[in-house]
Amino acid sequence: MKGLLSLPALSLKRQIKKAFCLAERVDMQTGGLTPLLVLVSFSVVAAIVSKIRSRRASLRREVLRRRLRQITGHNQAKTDRLIEFERTELVRNRRPNENLDHLMERAIKRWQRDNAFAVSTY
Repeated sequence: MKGLLSLPALSLKRQIKKAFCLAERVDMQTGGLTPLLVLVSFSVVAAIVSKIRSRRASLRREVLRRRLRQITGHNQAKTDRLIEFERTELVRNRRPNENLDHLMERAIKRWQRDNAFAVSTY
């Protein structure tokens, strides 16, 4: 299943089309509903893969937000300011269309870089 999840969407569509054409050729010789069954089964698999990818993305976003909140001492306002700072930096550098995951990654890296030599009080 892991190999199927790593396929790009275009490749998956291409594979569905290839399987459908192959099933259609077999169906011409035997006569039946094979192409329809193949199409339905690939549609179900594509829907499952899409759902898994979206869950992974939301889980990744949640982990990044949790990490950023941990870094800022669970201060939501500070977390939001760090994300907004990264957004303005990217706009200033003419890259305004970055997603929230990327902004949080940049905020975490900047925080770690800026506070690398800070003395821990714990």
